[in-house]
Amino acid sequence: MHIVESQPEDGTQAALLSAKTINEFSNQVLNITKSHPVNANRKKEGKPLINAILLRDSGNKLPEVEPIKKRYNLVTAAVVDMPVEIGISRILGMKVLPVTETNDYRAKASIISDNFPSTDCIYVHLKGPDEFGHDGDPLGKKKSIEDIDRSFFGPLLDKLNADVDPFVIISADHSTPCVKKAHSADPVPVLFSGSRIKKDGSKRFTEKYGAAGSLGRLMGSCVLSAALESLNQHLC
Repeated sequence: MHIVESQPEDGTQAALLSAKTINEFSNQVLNITKSHPVNANRKKEGKPLINAILLRDSGNKLPEVEPIKKRYNLVTAAVVDMPVEIGISRILGMKVLPVTETNDYRAKASIISDNFPSTDCIYVHLKGPDEFGHDGDPLGKKKSIEDIDRSFFGPLLDKLNADVDPFVIISADHSTPCVKKAHSADPVPVLFSGSRIKKDGSKRFTEKYGAAGSLGRLMGSCVLSAALESLNQHLC
């Protein structure tokens, strides 16, 4: 297999410059990896050497978006450890709470409970099931979801229910079907849960129950607004 150089999709100056920059950056990185200690260690251990990088959604400026604090008047924080989620959180003006291990769900639950008193809303990103989806491993994905249920939601809700009256939103940014081993455009379920939310008879967090739920189908950009509206409607 050979690394293909980036090619501009049209003859505009912006496209030409982007392709040139990507190729120059890639070549410099690959030259560095040849003599990097990480590759030296991998060679000793008989592992394949790092000889390529994946560039995705690159750009040369940050998007201009309205901070969550300004739009919704909410003090927010984020428990995130992946580069994309960290960047999005910072752009939206959310306080990034440090995480040590990606799949240490109990630690993430503790971080949320420790910081909950000083924030209105905490976003947490859980990566585990997505990785098993890409691997085409349905049993591994099932176990990952069970681990999250037991090690994250269990201790988190026990702690929050003892101290506050939490309002929880659970959803996903995309589907990763094991049969495709890739992201898909299938709709994902979203759950609004809490003592102040009117129940609609849903018994499980699945696509089937989600499709029949009272929320209907929402665009991702509308979820937070719909959650706040639903919460305000049932405060009495």
